[in-house]
Parts: sequence; structure tokens; C-alpha cells
Amino acid sequence: MLVFKKDGTSLMLKDRIGGGGEGSIYITDEGCAKIYHKPSIASENLPKVVKLQSIYWQYAPKDDYKELFDHVLVPHHMLFDRLGRFVGFLMPCLPRDDNMVLISYLDYRQMKTTMFPWDMKTRSQIVFSIVGYVRDLRDIDILPIDLNDQNIFLHINGRRVDVFFIDTDSYQVERIPARVIAGDIAPPEFFGGMRLANEKSMVYVLAVIIHRIIMDGFSPFQFIRHKDISPFEVKRKGYSPLRYSELRPPKGYPPIKRLGVLKDILAHAIDPDVSKRPTLDTLYAYVDKWKNTVENL
Repeated sequence: MLVFKKDGTSLMLKDRIGGGGEGSIYITDEGCAKIYHKPSIASENLPKVVKLQSIYWQYAPKDDYKELFDHVLVPHHMLFDRLGRFVGFLMPCLPRDDNMVLISYLDYRQMKTTMFPWDMKTRSQIVFSIVGYVRDLRDIDILPIDLNDQNIFLHINGRRVDVFFIDTDSYQVERIPARVIAGDIAPPEFFGGMRLANEKSMVYVLAVIIHRIIMDGFSPFQFIRHKDISPFEVKRKGYSPLRYSELRPPKGYPPIKRLGVLKDILAHAIDPDVSKRPTLDTLYAYVDKWKNTVENL
């Protein structure tokens, strides 16, 4: 199948290497192409793809943003069919070998049976990269609020792990809100439906992801429950062993001292009261401090 860039250059879609509910990912000679399954989905995503492409060409040539856009796979070019209808976009490809989606990396069985680096220094580098990329994106008016553990890829090369963000067309860009936030990371202020996020909502999402990476995949909201309470109500009330010492974590939960200086800041970050959460810059500073502590052990 042929698709076309805006200048009329044709691209052949080769191997299909993945996909989801919205579209499929194909290899081309110039990178990877995401092609939407339906015209209605393409039309819905068009304004955001236009914004992301514009932001990419505005910032990617600058030295300060080179690393960011090497690892956050935003659209580079819009793609069209023979009739000139928008069908998808072109982006960089992930490294083909030794990739692992974050949700797999956080699988406890995988941790025990594979040779992938699960040491705390490696995890600290992954956490630091994720928070750093989010902070850089925030500075150019992008909030990757849908940063769930299936949209973060890890490229494992010996002891080095590079972090990549995918599915970037789901992000909040300027005044265009994200389309969805995965329920397991969604802040309680989003339980009533999608809305424009601010960085305090992003901090909440990051806190859940950080906790999972450090604490062997456990959510900060897991504890032994003695009464019937839904996961949504747990998050609405901020019930977490980080915030309430009387809540007993489940079997296998690591010692909470592993979080070090991050314990209290993560407890504030998952506060159901948005105004009580720290800023993204404050969270980044604590992550940096924790990383340095881990690396000096």
C-alpha cells in the first residue's frame, strides 16, 4: 500500500509491526507510519497531529531538544492516501531488538526469570528519564497525560536502558485535551470525564508510575482491604500505605524505605486534593536527589 507525504513523496508501507484500537504501525523507508483504521478516527486526530508536527519542527532542530525528540516519538509528517485524505503520520521507529514495554518490565515473574537489569540503579535511571522527558514536554505545552505503562518502551542494551514514549497522538497539546487516560493512572479529578489537564494532574500520573517502577510493579493504592471499597473510591479518598501507616500493604510489597526521600513527595503527589500536590519541578528535584542517593550506595 502506498501513502503520500504533503509534498507528494510516496512511501510504501512494508511490514506491519504493531497496532491497537485506533491504527496499525508499519515500517517504511523513512521511519514508522501509524495508519488509522477508519477515516473518522483520522479526522478526530488530525488537529492534534498538525499541532505535534508543528511543535516537532519548531523545537527538534534545537540542540537542547535533540535528546527529547529522539525518545518521544511524535509525528514528523502527515500522511495521505491517493485522494489526498489524511490517513496517519510518519514518526521515528523504535530500535528493533531488545525492546520491552514497561508493563512487561514491571512483571514480577519476568523480574525473577530474565536477565534484564532490575537493579535499583537501572530503575533510578528509568524514573529520571521519564520525569525529565515529561518536564521538557511541559515546557513546550505538551502534557503526556496518557503516559500509561503500555505507552513507555524500554530499549535494553546490556546495563543501559533507554526510554521511549509512544502513542504521542493521545497526549494533551496546547488547548486540545488528551482523548483518554488509562483508569489505573487516572487522577480522581478525571473520573467525571475528560477535561484539560494541568501539571498537577501530570504529577499524579507520574507518582503512580514512579511507585510501580521502584516498588516491583505494585500500585501505591494496594493494601489489604477489610471492607468492600472500590478502586475508584480508594483513589478518591487517597487511601494508600504512603499516606496512612495503618493500611497494611499486600504480600510481596517491598520495604517502604526503598522509596527513601521520595516517600513523602509521592504521598503528596497522589493527594486527591489537587492543590496539595507538588509541582512537576519539585517532583523532578526529589527524583534527582533520590537517584543520586541510589547511585552512591
